[in-house]
Amino acid sequence: MAKMTGFIFQDEYLERLAKLSDQELGRLVRALAIYHATGEQQELAGRESIAYDFIKFDIDRIDEKYSAKCDTNRNNRQRSSTIDNDRQQSSTIVPKDKYKDKEKDIDDDATACARDTPFGPVTVDPVIVAVQKELTGLAVSHYDDLAAFRQDLPDDLVIEAINEAVAHGARTWAYVRSILQGYIKDGVKTVGQARERSDKRKREGPPGKRVSAQQYTQRHYSEAELAARTEDL
Repeated sequence: MAKMTGFIFQDEYLERLAKLSDQELGRLVRALAIYHATGEQQELAGRESIAYDFIKFDIDRIDEKYSAKCDTNRNNRQRSSTIDNDRQQSSTIVPKDKYKDKEKDIDDDATACARDTPFGPVTVDPVIVAVQKELTGLAVSHYDDLAAFRQDLPDDLVIEAINEAVAHGARTWAYVRSILQGYIKDGVKTVGQARERSDKRKREGPPGKRVSAQQYTQRHYSEAELAARTEDL
């Protein structure tokens, strides 16, 4: 199983571990690092043992998600390579940039797995990056909720929901969650459809009671009736 070169120590852990002493926190971080690197579980007897359990759960969940994404990217690359070979065999001349866009799409998708740099492999999950950059007050349960939505919606649509929330001045997971639920309810599948939905809601304004002018019959007055009403005034 593919595994990241390190584990994510989320910002919200700082608040949840605030009551641990420096010694307890040190033992906890060392135990988590050993577990992620080797799979070996350390025996912890202090208060840090409670934190160890829920952070270990996060590590396992993120690694499983990462491994599944890597497998998908690997299959996509193999499928693309087979398609390219078949096309090259059927044509003696292949334009230089014919498959450039296709390769770019696959490469962009691979950024969710890992990329080699002069400093070693760098892990980049665009959805997690967007969540941690734009939203505040995140908890472990929010990441579980996010993972559930990512099973039903593509990553670019999840990022679009985050951008839409920020555009409305909202930086909470609850607001993003309501947008994602709206996407599913309205059958939104692409970023283009999401933006059309947003534009439509802006034109219609906030939900509320609307009265159509067509519900009332327009009355026409004669000149005599208008003159009489003017005199009354």
